[in-house]
Amino acid sequence: APGRAGLQLLLWRWSSRGACGAQPGDHLLFHYSGHGALFAGRDAAGKVDDLSCAICPVDFDWSPERAITTGEFADIFRAIPTGVNFTWISDSCHSGEL
Repeated sequence: APGRAGLQLLLWRWSSRGACGAQPGDHLLFHYSGHGALFAGRDAAGKVDDLSCAICPVDFDWSPERAITTGEFADIFRAIPTGVNFTWISDSCHSGEL
């Protein structure tokens, strides 16, 4: 199972325009079954004002640096070429909206 860096590299190569050869009308499927996590963002007073949803790769250590967050997934998904049909299936506990 790939750790965070390997999974990110795989996703970027797969989703980036032209990298996987996907053309308009093609179908891509991403399936993840594993653990998820929520990370609290805090304002200047220390009050929780945001929650980041994440999946936990095999090398996850409860630090945001070892998770893949919704923000990172949004960047990856934006790189999918226009006209390519994309399906995301996530079976991950404690991952909020993922």
